[in-house]
Amino acid sequence: MQFDRMRIAVRERSYLELLDLAMVVIRGHAGAWLALSLLGILPFAIFNYWLLGLTELADLEYDIEAFPAGYVALYLLLVAWEMPLASSLVTLFFGQLMFHDQPDWVRLRRDFVNSLFQLTLIQVFCRAAMILFTVTILVLYVVWPYMNEVILLERNPIFAGKSHHISTFKRCTRLHEFSLGELFGRWLASLAFGGCWVVALWATLRWARQIFTDQLALDQYSYTVLFPAALWFVVAYFNVVRYLSYLDLRIKTEGWEVELLLRAEAAKLARQATQ
Repeated sequence: MQFDRMRIAVRERSYLELLDLAMVVIRGHAGAWLALSLLGILPFAIFNYWLLGLTELADLEYDIEAFPAGYVALYLLLVAWEMPLASSLVTLFFGQLMFHDQPDWVRLRRDFVNSLFQLTLIQVFCRAAMILFTVTILVLYVVWPYMNEVILLERNPIFAGKSHHISTFKRCTRLHEFSLGELFGRWLASLAFGGCWVVALWATLRWARQIFTDQLALDQYSYTVLFPAALWFVVAYFNVVRYLSYLDLRIKTEGWEVELLLRAEAAKLARQATQ
């Protein structure tokens, strides 16, 4: 790891700066971001299309007067449950690029496979139980919003046992416990920005459809294809924002930039000693 040649400057940033930085990071690695995002999102998008297609909600005659609130609400609920797995590859990719010039695809796959048990247990089963209750859902987005980054990038054991390693749950508690107010504010800001962008992108896709097909009606295709496309694109963008916010939280609460400087100096001394 090149602790003294990081691809992103390590310093504290405001939330608006993180939104802007995410655009810069995506622009610099647009191909990999798009490919890994599609690889993670497409299976869930197809599953949601099939699952909701089995219900009567997908067979309604959609128009402005008959907004399919049930269909949209269920789709949002599924996406909230699926986001951690859908974003895992992107998180691992940018985690590698923080310290390496080129990603190691073999290592990325190995890290994903090694983290799959915890991801499945915590982010699939536990997350599903929490999403069903309106109170515990706050744990996902306010109390432990960066659980995914801890699992994928720090790779702590799920239970500490007799080892000297801190468990995943205890690590998440320590990382988040002094910033709950700020994290809640960022969650609300993400909902506001993300909701506006989904609506704007959805309207843009409907406008493009009208240009090519002369069809502007709010029909079934608008809700089952165009709406999910807009929603998942915004989710893919906020995956990068969340990763950068995780780094920012570590800088603010743990002095991570000091740790990296010390590691860089230690690496230099180690290289000089072996020459």
